[in-house]
Amino acid sequence: MKNAILTLCLLAASCASTQRLHFVPAPHELSLQPQENGAVIGRVYSTVVGAVRSEETGDWRLHLRMRVENEDDAPLRVRPDSVRLLDSRLHAFGTVVPEPALGTEIPPFTTRVFELYFPMPRSEPRVSRLESVHLRYSIEHADGHAEVSAGFERWDESPVSTGIRWSFGYTNYCW
Repeated sequence: MKNAILTLCLLAASCASTQRLHFVPAPHELSLQPQENGAVIGRVYSTVVGAVRSEETGDWRLHLRMRVENEDDAPLRVRPDSVRLLDSRLHAFGTVVPEPALGTEIPPFTTRVFELYFPMPRSEPRVSRLESVHLRYSIEHADGHAEVSAGFERWDESPVSTGIRWSFGYTNYCW
């Protein structure tokens, strides 16, 4: 019985050491408009979902979601080598781990959602110290490409601690 109580206390302490993360805007919206004709060919929505601990390494990763809506009769594509994430001190996060793979074609008049996982910067591995993040990427289209950036500011609902978050193994997200 004592071991079970000790285990629950350790579990609660490990979760209590994390802070709830909330970034705005949620979501960031961008209309893709080539300069030639000004018509909207698509929209991109991106948001910070939360932080997740890697099951393999135990390191924290920031989870972002990107929704690309193709409203044109030509395909769109997110260039995989263009996706970068920086913190407010301009420290680069690790290489993105996307689901599904970036670079796949987004056919005309369809939508694709990408889950983006970024390892925390080596210079600041603590999620609780993030003040803001800046996402940069490039979308290729028939008329060329669009360089896109989206900034997200940390917004704490309250300066008071939100308390203990219980986790029983079904998720390893902390908000």
